[in-house]
Formats: sequence, C-alpha cells, structure tokens
Amino acid sequence: MKYNHYIVIFENGRTVFTTCLNEDEAEILAKAIMIQNGLTREVKSIKKTTNISDMADTDFIA
Repeated sequence: MKYNHYIVIFENGRTVFTTCLNEDEAEILAKAIMIQNGLTREVKSIKKTTNISDMADTDFIA
C-alpha cells in the first residue's frame, strides 16, 4: 500500500496535514482532529502534496 500526504483546508482557515491512502480517509481524519479541538468540520478543499515538509505550515497533524 502506498500512503499519500494531504492537506485538508477548512472553512475557518485551519489546516490539517494527513498521511493516508486516499482523500476520503484524509477528510475523515482531519474532521476527527477538528471535532476533538471543538472547531468547525466543514471542509473547503483537500490538496495532495508530495512534500512532507508541508506539515510545518499546517495547524494540526493527523
């Protein structure tokens, strides 16, 4: 299995970096992080990235 890196961007501007199999998984993981922190869970967009150093630019890591 090949894991991919995704940055999930929410309506409130917060971002979550995820490493998972597909966009659906990325959205589920990111929403769980947002719910855990009491924040909105409305996804604005999901971007696939190949650069693991992008995690430094996000608010949360899942």
